[in-house]
Amino acid sequence: RTPNPVSAEWNRERLAQAMEELETGALDKGAWAEALIRTDGDEAKAKLEYLKIRGAQGARTECAKGREEVS
Repeated sequence: RTPNPVSAEWNRERLAQAMEELETGALDKGAWAEALIRTDGDEAKAKLEYLKIRGAQGARTECAKGREEVS
């Protein structure tokens, strides 16, 4: 198995940032729209989905940065 390039600490920080976005209303509009679509407009469920989406977005960004640094 290939180790996850994103550390658990980094993941916690990314999720904490996404939680703050939810709490302050400073949402990524595209991610929020996607979360609402995935949950058929259920805002309570959309909050959890938003965290998943933002966490995945951050992981993809971090992996891409790592590939650029290696090149």
